[in-house]
Amino acid sequence: MTVSNVYYKLLGPAYTRTFRCLWMLEEVGCKYEIDQAFRPSSRKVAAYNPAGKVPVLLENSSQTDKEPLFCLTESTAINTYLGQGTNLVPTEKYERAAYDATIAYLLSEVDAPIWFMAKHTLEPLKQFFGALPDCVEPCTKELSRAHARLVPTLSPYLLGSGFTAADILYCHCLEWQRTLNKELVLDDALENYMRQCRERPAYQRAHAIRKSSQQITPAANL
Repeated sequence: MTVSNVYYKLLGPAYTRTFRCLWMLEEVGCKYEIDQAFRPSSRKVAAYNPAGKVPVLLENSSQTDKEPLFCLTESTAINTYLGQGTNLVPTEKYERAAYDATIAYLLSEVDAPIWFMAKHTLEPLKQFFGALPDCVEPCTKELSRAHARLVPTLSPYLLGSGFTAADILYCHCLEWQRTLNKELVLDDALENYMRQCRERPAYQRAHAIRKSSQQITPAANL
């Protein structure tokens, strides 16, 4: 089945990690729709992902299919899947290994501490996960070390001259961190990197959808 005759349905609000996949779908140019009524931890989401997490990607042969041919969860897994056969996910053996290593590093060293801060400091998340206000300083230091490790690799993107799904992940994490700390000062190289990523037409289209969506609380940037 080729991309031209595949129809995707993306489940989850655009202001959550679902944005990463929304951006990727715009980059790839797939036929898709997004259903933002699928809220994290809801029964509707749990029907597809027992963990209750978004995003969820459903693959169909047409828009009218009642049952999906395939269901996939986790934003980075979804984006890697969507990017197969495109220049957004490398195919050459060593380049793919570098891509996988970069994704793993971003998830453990950047995404994880941001999420830890969010769920323990913001309403209503801290009511569920527990309030840990003292986590902000150590998590921020961890993130500073991670950014310092990544800045020298930007040329201008994480894996060289070509934009990949790894850049979608990192740019979104940087936006997410800034949501938690409006006064965040980033290295000039990171600011330039974010600007370059956000100037992409696919980002602009995805951001327009995110901007128009109803964001109940800043804590919902999951």
